[in-house]
Amino acid sequence: MMRVVDDIPAPKYHGRLNGLGFTVSHLWLEPMDRYNGNRRIYRLVKPFHITMFSAGCQLSILVPTGFETDFASFPLFVQFVLGGHDAVGVGEASICHDYVCVNKLPAPVASALMLSVLAILAVPRWKRVLIIFGLTYMGYRSPIQRFCRRFRKGKK
Repeated sequence: MMRVVDDIPAPKYHGRLNGLGFTVSHLWLEPMDRYNGNRRIYRLVKPFHITMFSAGCQLSILVPTGFETDFASFPLFVQFVLGGHDAVGVGEASICHDYVCVNKLPAPVASALMLSVLAILAVPRWKRVLIIFGLTYMGYRSPIQRFCRRFRKGKK
């Protein structure tokens, strides 16, 4: 039985890359007056949909309206070098990564998904490597950040 969803937006990007087909919808965001540290939080105005498909398999992610994100959870100087969330493909990949993390999937799965989305949206390889390095070693769930949080708790 096929389920029809009326609120799935029309694709912005679609095509094929190394045998992997994909569709990606428009990313409609609004800035909020709240901050996570010194990062502004954004809210999704319309649902964001991404589908990746290959021979016999399909991965579809629908991020609902109202989802809130601060994009990447690694330091601002790294985001400055990468061009921030305004760079093509980075915002879309960050939304998918944050949504998967909020739904408690393991960090390696979320990072692999983000790397796939960055690849299909033609983000340069050097930038993809820096983003994954930043997520792995400087992100919220990274060993360095856990150590720093533990150290700060011990000082109080």
